Amino acid sequence: MLCPKCSKEIPLGSTTCPFCAQTALSGDPVSARSGLGSKQTSATSRILLVTGGIVCIMLLVLFNVGAAMRHAHSSDLQEAVARLITRCIFAFLFPTIGVLIYANVNKSKHSAPHLFATTCFFALILSIMSTAGEAGKSSPSSDDAYIKQRIIELAKEATGQATNSGNQNEYDDIFRAFFADIKKFNDDYNAEAAKNDNSAIETMYGAESYKGDENITRVLQQLNAMLALERKYASMEPVIQKTKDRLFASPLSESKKEAFWAGFEGSIQKNLQPRREVFAKEQAWLQDSIGLYEFMQANKKSFHVKNNKIVFISNELLNEYKNRFDKVDAERREFLSARDKFDKVQREGLGQLGLKPSDFGVAAEK
Repeated sequence: MLCPKCSKEIPLGSTTCPFCAQTALSGDPVSARSGLGSKQTSATSRILLVTGGIVCIMLLVLFNVGAAMRHAHSSDLQEAVARLITRCIFAFLFPTIGVLIYANVNKSKHSAPHLFATTCFFALILSIMSTAGEAGKSSPSSDDAYIKQRIIELAKEATGQATNSGNQNEYDDIFRAFFADIKKFNDDYNAEAAKNDNSAIETMYGAESYKGDENITRVLQQLNAMLALERKYASMEPVIQKTKDRLFASPLSESKKEAFWAGFEGSIQKNLQPRREVFAKEQAWLQDSIGLYEFMQANKKSFHVKNNKIVFISNELLNEYKNRFDKVDAERREFLSARDKFDKVQREGLGQLGLKPSDFGVAAEK
């Protein structure tokens, strides 16, 4: 027991304090208990401490289960279990070391239940702080990485580069079908473009292309066919509409459908704007090229081709031709520049996902 005067430990069986000679109370119930000091825990206290420690462990595991599953994205049970075990080990590591050091340095004796409860309590506090910090910082980037990886998987599955992995998310079928629609859209365009004869267009603007009504007619036919094809595939609204129809026919709740569509449509329309600009420049160039050859056909008796040069009978017609040609030449260069920039951005964007335009049926060159 402790001396009531100097607070030092009085040896068992002694009736006086050897340090200050204070007389101990002979009837003190604590001194009458063989081998038990005032700082030792009773059986009830030990039970409460152990119970409290177990409760802390249960709460700690509960906090870490959610975090482990979130980081594993609920798709890999083995990974989630491994993360849970690792997180629990690290949660206990520093509190255990700290409590052991304190127990060794401090001269006062503490019972095992007391040390156990203290360790569990500090482990729980540390785990809560760690989980809260991750929720504010790590989770978004981790979720972004998962979404990015999942998009890559769905795109490859939709384009036949990977086998179907099933649905890990309620929107997977919608995205997978969307990517498949893009692939089909481009495949259909390539198939129709391959049927067109562009031999006359390849030598367009050369003097020989104006030589005779037959050559001019061939160029006009091919230009009109190309313009019709580009107009047919200039807009991707049919693909977007199919996605919308598929979404609103799904079993998702109306609130989820509306929220998904608002985000999806806004994003896709923004990303398609550069493509629309390229097609607009291309159509302007093709239309004015058609106008140039129609002008030459209408005035076929007012010029002739000699030594690979066009000779007009009047300066007025020559100047009109030059103005038309300068316009279509500038439009063609603008179109090619815009197309090259768009292709570069498209390649870089898909490259970040480990994909390339050809995965979706986009030809390297038009």
